[in-house]
Amino acid sequence: MGNFGEMRLMRLRNDAQTLNLIKTQLADKTFAFIPGSIYRKILIDFGATLDDLSALECGSIHRITALDPDPAMYFRRVAIHRMLLTPDDDNSHDESHHRNSMKITEAGCKGLTQINENEIADEVEAFSRRSGTRYGSMPPLEYRRSSVPVAMAKLNAFMIPSTFHAMPNISNDSNTVINDQLLIRINKQSDMEETPSREGVHQDGCEISSVTLVGKSKITGGESRLWPLSTPAGNYNDDMFESSTGPYTKKKCLFDFPLCSNWDTIYFNDRVLKHEARPFDGERPAYRDVIVNFVRKPLSDGKDMKLENGEIISIE
Repeated sequence: MGNFGEMRLMRLRNDAQTLNLIKTQLADKTFAFIPGSIYRKILIDFGATLDDLSALECGSIHRITALDPDPAMYFRRVAIHRMLLTPDDDNSHDESHHRNSMKITEAGCKGLTQINENEIADEVEAFSRRSGTRYGSMPPLEYRRSSVPVAMAKLNAFMIPSTFHAMPNISNDSNTVINDQLLIRINKQSDMEETPSREGVHQDGCEISSVTLVGKSKITGGESRLWPLSTPAGNYNDDMFESSTGPYTKKKCLFDFPLCSNWDTIYFNDRVLKHEARPFDGERPAYRDVIVNFVRKPLSDGKDMKLENGEIISIE
């Protein structure tokens, strides 16, 4: 979304109009940029408290998030908080904020990502395989007890499309929508390849994705870029981006902008776009904290789990 769309959001005074414009841009243009001041206000409207927002902004939660278990991703802290969106029969006529009437619950167990090998470049250079099923660590209790996960899930419930794309190993007939919230800190401490998207241009294996900057320190760069679906998965260099030809030329790039302010957010349809976050640098040590939201239906293979009545069961 360009400056015009951002200005339209800034001028709106009606909360319902703001939400509807964002959803329309996501549906029609396949992505929408939300300035941090607006996104933060939306979260507050959906129940997030100032104290909980501040705890994320200061980095205290990302700082204690688990280290990535992959040795090649030694510079990353990451955890997955799984929220479940299901029809709420008791409030089927609730029109508040014009949001979908969905029941929001915490899954209570580990989340996972499952990305098809044709959506992400595997074994780029010397680092490990990125496709397939990857389980995440549970987030710190400070996040699970926060008001922010529910507020984000409520917004995501409003953003879900009426029809989901067909995907391999996805149960589109399920009444449940999974919202995995990934807390990610990228630490830049050396001249090694410490970068948000080491795999380069890719997809996330979900229907809707969003990336929200919640804090940073001493960084320059780190642009978020969106690409047509036809763009090859993988990495490219700056010369290729500045070139007038080739799949990675900036003429083909649909969005190229760094998330600069806390709560700056980019929503996009992961089924029709590819994306990446470019490397950043800065006075060492530098870091970048984000919350990435994945929204999709459950996996057909039964690997998605939730806690119910004290037992971990498969999500249907």
